[in-house]
Amino acid sequence: MREFLKGLELDKETIDTIMAEYGKSVQAKEEKIEDLNKQIADFKSKVEELTKEAENSSKNVEELNALKEQIKRQEEETNAKRQEEMLNNNINEVLGDKKFINDFTKQAIINQIKDEVNKDENKGKGIQEIFDNLTKDYTNIFESENKQVDMTGMGDSENNSSQKDMPIMW
Repeated sequence: MREFLKGLELDKETIDTIMAEYGKSVQAKEEKIEDLNKQIADFKSKVEELTKEAENSSKNVEELNALKEQIKRQEEETNAKRQEEMLNNNINEVLGDKKFINDFTKQAIINQIKDEVNKDENKGKGIQEIFDNLTKDYTNIFESENKQVDMTGMGDSENNSSQKDMPIMW
């Protein structure tokens, strides 16, 4: 720059004054550039911090979503168990003191009731009505109220001795 000014045939004092002003201007611009570089470095640092926070937040959100999903599954399982328990209690109440011919038959009827409860055509029907509909056409699923008596065979006995001598008539 000084050479350019000398080429314009300016005196040394004028050139020194111009160079001093030019130096101030350059110095101010360098300081501004330095400030801008510091701001850029600060922004980069903040971006890195925010990126780390975002990553942590993202991980936290993922963990939170996983926990929410786990809680939802546990609630569904708990509700299913509660409904199953209520259904079993209602079925046992309907069955009351009925005595089935065996446990296999009883469990089969219970399973049929559970299947029927979930069918659309049985919505609004009670367990008793479903049980009655399932068992109305079946015989021999309950123990008989009339107890069987063990009887001796028709073989020889002391009371039959008089009948031995009698001829059989056909």
